[in-house]
Amino acid sequence: MKKLPEKLGSHKKYKLIKYRLKNAVYDSFIPSEFEDAWNRMLERYQLQKNKWLISLYLERHRWVPCYVKDTFWAGMSTTQRSESINAFFDKYVNKKTTLKQFVEQYENALRDRAEKENKEDFNSYNTHYQPITRYAMEEQMRDVFTHVKFKEFREELTGKMYCGIGSVKSQDMVFEYEVLEDVMANGRIIRKPFSVLFRKGDSEEECDVRCKCRLFEFRGMLCRHALTVLIHEKIYLVPNKYNLRRWRKDVKRKHTKVKVTYSDWVGSDEGRRYDRMCSAFSQVADLASELEEKCNLVLNQVTELMSEVTGKKSGPDSFISTPGPSNSTKSSTKILDPLVVRRKGRPSSKRLKSNVEEIITKKPKKKKVC
Repeated sequence: MKKLPEKLGSHKKYKLIKYRLKNAVYDSFIPSEFEDAWNRMLERYQLQKNKWLISLYLERHRWVPCYVKDTFWAGMSTTQRSESINAFFDKYVNKKTTLKQFVEQYENALRDRAEKENKEDFNSYNTHYQPITRYAMEEQMRDVFTHVKFKEFREELTGKMYCGIGSVKSQDMVFEYEVLEDVMANGRIIRKPFSVLFRKGDSEEECDVRCKCRLFEFRGMLCRHALTVLIHEKIYLVPNKYNLRRWRKDVKRKHTKVKVTYSDWVGSDEGRRYDRMCSAFSQVADLASELEEKCNLVLNQVTELMSEVTGKKSGPDSFISTPGPSNSTKSSTKILDPLVVRRKGRPSSKRLKSNVEEIITKKPKKKKVC
């Protein structure tokens, strides 16, 4: 989308094309809506033969949001994660950093990141936001989510004030709600419909809700349309299956157990016990990985141990999934190396040679024959 001025800026109706194209990309919730809006835009401005737009349409499954929102991306649709990590390490290392300096600076970078995470954990546990609504789900999410994710949830909850129930259809205990949201478009308010499917269960925890905008599938956060339906059904607490573990403030991050010089955890009693168990589990995993029967036996035993340690009964949704032969064949997708392309710009310089090496490798000049 950032290439629009470069590719279509010379068109006399560029502003209208830009507006139509952005609407087709960002306001389409299902593939059929995008394709209809795309084709109308091409016909209206006679862009059917534009090579750039043709190439974009052929790869629409890779970049148009309505095609990728069924996959969880934690809200990221660009390379911002790798770019942020690169920018983070740029403060500590550069192209002239030696290997010894890199190891030292790498630990300094991890120390900085760990200190910031500890500060955020402290703030999440010891500071609280005052509720601005009367719904119990706001206090529920405040006690469960970190500050950043709670702000996102509260934004969706307060956005409920712009939503209302339009119509309801039911079939086999599945209700299809039409939620109407007032949104701003071109300086005026328009009413936009969203389809929300709701299925009742034996209890509030077993109910299912799914919105056409697929915000939960894409970002892991219930949207305002789904919250509108839950509150309409008098469900004032969010079911636990919609509280993703990655957003919780009490999550135990595995990287905090990595052995580093700046952490005191390694020398503590808890750290020593952790190392002893990891060593024992590693030996068992090496022996049991030879046969599928041994692997299943170990996983079942670990599941029982987990239930004894936590005091919770292990059910069908155990934290360990036992993969079968069929699952292993489905997930055996071979990832190929990226294509090697010619580098742009000036080629890399050659290494410096000594005077002796230059004399030895110097090619003799050809004598001219008269």
